[in-house]
Amino acid sequence: GSQLITASWDRTANIYDVERGEVLNILSGHEVELNHCSAHPNQKLVVTSSKDSTFRLWDFRETIQSVAVWDLRNMRSAISTIRLSSAANRLSVSRTHGAIAIPLDNRHVRIYDLAGNRLPRVPNRRCHSRMVSCAAWADDNPHCNLLTCGFDRGVAGWKVVLAKD
Repeated sequence: GSQLITASWDRTANIYDVERGEVLNILSGHEVELNHCSAHPNQKLVVTSSKDSTFRLWDFRETIQSVAVWDLRNMRSAISTIRLSSAANRLSVSRTHGAIAIPLDNRHVRIYDLAGNRLPRVPNRRCHSRMVSCAAWADDNPHCNLLTCGFDRGVAGWKVVLAKD
């Protein structure tokens, strides 16, 4: 059946059965509020992140469920760094192209490859009048493959053309 995951300020993430409206699992263990959660589209994997700079990978593929914890405060160095002209918000990575869409406080969205190289711009057609809060790739949609939303209460759909691998 269909499932939904939520991240909460009570330091837990809940997995719900959408049809029955029941909580199937409560993921607990973070020390402070959660600020994000995400589920893998094909595997039984969930990532939660917290305001304490940790994230957890919850693995439900085996009967022995496991949790891996990373503390970003103790990591030594980044694999790659992208310098931005404005604060970044909830980014999204395209599974098809490996492109990163980064929504910015300055009302723009920038696109980079995984090595940190800037890719073609999203058309600047005055879509968002306030900061862009998140981006999501829709790789399987040929007409609108990037969605963004902002603090202006607007959602915009974009057709971003990326080079073939």
